[in-house]
Amino acid sequence: YALFIASGECLAYPRAKLQETHWDFSPHAFVKLDTDARRFAQELRSNHICLVYGDYTSHLAEACRVLGVQLLNVDAR
Repeated sequence: YALFIASGECLAYPRAKLQETHWDFSPHAFVKLDTDARRFAQELRSNHICLVYGDYTSHLAEACRVLGVQLLNVDAR
């Protein structure tokens, strides 16, 4: 198992903006990543992504350490 972490900022766009994509049927967000988009895509290992507000990086890193899960942190910070 691996936990993929990347930080960014959710951008406020009207819901109608999703109609310009093929994802207008379910909850999605526009995110400005704190890392290079190409690096993000190269490291991504799933088509399902969970977003949370706030920075829980240290908590997630500790959980990975305790559980023996590989941490993939692509933050540019």
